[in-house]
Amino acid sequence: MSRSIHETHPETEGKTAFGGEQEESPRRIAARRHGPQHDEPHDQEQEEDADDLPAEDDGETSGKEGGKKGAKGYRPSKKAIFIGGAIVLILIIGGILLWLHARNYVTTDDAYTTGHVHPISARIAGTVEKVLVDDNQFVKTNDVLVQLDPRDNEVALEKARASLQQAQAQATQSLAKVAQTRAQQSAAQAQVLQAKAQVSQAKAQLEKAQADYDRIAGLFTKDLKAVSKADVDAATASYDSARSVLEANQANVASATAQLEAAAANVKASEGDQQVAEANVAVAETQIKDGELQLSYCNIHAPVAGRVSKKTVEEGQRLQPGQALMAIVPENIWVLANLKETQLDRLKVGQRVDIRIDALPGKTFYGSVDSLQEGSGATFSLLPPDNATGNFTKIVQRVPVKIVFDPNSIRDYLDKIVPGLSVESSIDLRSLRDNRAEPKREQREEKQNRDAESGK
Repeated sequence: MSRSIHETHPETEGKTAFGGEQEESPRRIAARRHGPQHDEPHDQEQEEDADDLPAEDDGETSGKEGGKKGAKGYRPSKKAIFIGGAIVLILIIGGILLWLHARNYVTTDDAYTTGHVHPISARIAGTVEKVLVDDNQFVKTNDVLVQLDPRDNEVALEKARASLQQAQAQATQSLAKVAQTRAQQSAAQAQVLQAKAQVSQAKAQLEKAQADYDRIAGLFTKDLKAVSKADVDAATASYDSARSVLEANQANVASATAQLEAAAANVKASEGDQQVAEANVAVAETQIKDGELQLSYCNIHAPVAGRVSKKTVEEGQRLQPGQALMAIVPENIWVLANLKETQLDRLKVGQRVDIRIDALPGKTFYGSVDSLQEGSGATFSLLPPDNATGNFTKIVQRVPVKIVFDPNSIRDYLDKIVPGLSVESSIDLRSLRDNRAEPKREQREEKQNRDAESGK
């Protein structure tokens, strides 16, 4: 029966009864390689080969054993268990480290370098005669950047000086006129005093004549004719003469007083002319100062030390007051980091900051928190939000934080750190209360600097 089951057909030779590939016996392999070694019946060879094949019962038994093996499941090797455990341990440690970093550091990539940019513009109208600087050139304070044609301003200055001389001459004349009117006033005052003295003298004579007339008139009465009529007439004439002299002197006093008042008015007028002349002198002096300033503006100086940027001025160009010519960027650069409002809880001024600049990969700079802006970025925007109108959507606001560089950290990179570079900043919230970390930071900084220099 076994023979009838395992008899092979030429088309199905090499396959088992279950359709699988049949493993060839060593005798069949040897016969195929070396050919027939002896004459054996074909049926005997097939019978021997059939002994090597599993029987039908054996196939059922192996199927049951395979089912039990599958039910038992896959057993991983010790190597796989070790690798999987190591990966899980690394993930746990990495998660802990990330949690500690997130707890003790505030990190943002919404940051950039910035600094003071001093625009240079013309203060007067003029034609550019010389441009003494070039793009990206370093200049010192008060260095001459641009020279304008000074001839127009020199002419204006000479005109102002001539006006000053004319005003000074007028002032001298007015001063002499004041002295003259004051002298006239003094003479008028003397005449008034003389007229008043004459009035006093005339009053005395009038009083004497009045007394003589009263005495003589008393002696010449109806009953007593002690004096003659001629004496009475003479006393009356003397009295009338004294009174006329008094009236004349009083008129002289009034005339002298009027002359004095006129002299005083002339003095005031001359003094007013003198003040006008002095004011003209002051105006002329101011015009000279203005002319000197206008002439000095022909040389445009650098207000601070820094590098020339965005130069647009050229020789021969006609300038107008306020026209931008270039900009001076000092080396004082800092970082402006826009932190979320939820990151400001433990932030304090003076905390250490790790600064990484995209333009300088592989290099970490150091700085500290300088200050916080008094308001979020939205507060100072062109169109600040008004949450009282329309639908409200809560948005996490950002507050600009100024971070200053450690000078020793950027000493060798001053020419590469410019405003506008993208920055990633990481603020150490423990730096104020854990000063023991500072020496480690310094050591790490020195090591990174050595690595960066060796990489160059």
